[in-house]
Amino acid sequence: MGVDAVAKRYWLLISGGLIATAAYLQASGVGQLVAAHLTTAPPAASGGTRARDAAHLPDKSAGPILSRNAFDSVTGPLDGKTTVIADAPAPPPRVGGDPYQDPPCAGFKSSLVTAAEDPEWSFASLAGSDGRSQLRRRGDKVNEATVLHIGWFESPEPDLVPRVWMTEASGRCIVEMGSGEKTAKAATPTTPKPEASGKAAAKAKLTKDIEGKIRNVGENQWVVERGAVEQIIQNYAKLAGSLRTRPTKEGMRLSGLKPDNILSKLGMKNGDNLQAINGFDMSDPEKAVDAYAKLRTAGKLDITVNRDGTPFTVGISIQ
Repeated sequence: MGVDAVAKRYWLLISGGLIATAAYLQASGVGQLVAAHLTTAPPAASGGTRARDAAHLPDKSAGPILSRNAFDSVTGPLDGKTTVIADAPAPPPRVGGDPYQDPPCAGFKSSLVTAAEDPEWSFASLAGSDGRSQLRRRGDKVNEATVLHIGWFESPEPDLVPRVWMTEASGRCIVEMGSGEKTAKAATPTTPKPEASGKAAAKAKLTKDIEGKIRNVGENQWVVERGAVEQIIQNYAKLAGSLRTRPTKEGMRLSGLKPDNILSKLGMKNGDNLQAINGFDMSDPEKAVDAYAKLRTAGKLDITVNRDGTPFTVGISIQ
């Protein structure tokens, strides 16, 4: 029997055998590939997958919140780890010299200097070469100069009158409130100044003149003439004396008040906290500066005071 005859007679069997052989070879090859992939995969793959999955889970730790403590900037971070950067201290005096001996800043005038223990709360009304007064704080630029410090310096012969120190191309200089000319403090005298008693008399006369323009019209209610307000602004350095203000959570705490101080005449006492003036929060330095700019021409001032935990309001009508 020929090959063709055998192929025709058994073609179904031959075709089935070839198909079965091809299927076996294909299945064997695929099995080898799968087995090779499974045996060469790194054993840590499942752990890495779990780590990646865990990275997407929400962090329930309170650490980031405690480290920021965004709702209490005074206390600072509560996690016990975060380092709090302290406020920059007042710049030291020049080597070998009293900071109060710095030369006057040429071309600058100041009509108001309000200083606090915290330099960020201090501000001053400064006028440059254009003659226009604006409220400035530490770090502000005025013409070609920069406000370096407002308030007081550590000095062998300190002064209670706050001043403004500025830096310009020629170095550091000083601006004193109410003067555009010579502002540097005189050298320590060897003999008592004869004009000291004259200054005290002038201050007493000024205080008495202002007191004559203030009237009490009821409990914690006062009427002040507009002229008295201008006198207080222009002569703030003389009238403030030993008055100090310190920012607290309750507002601006008063200290150093003496009986002859204008605030004492309005019923204020040492330890009082000025919380708000016409709604302006005095515990915020930005709002405190805003308050001065907007309330200078106000017709009425409602001052919220906290005394020993008890709030009350002092009303001042300006006529």
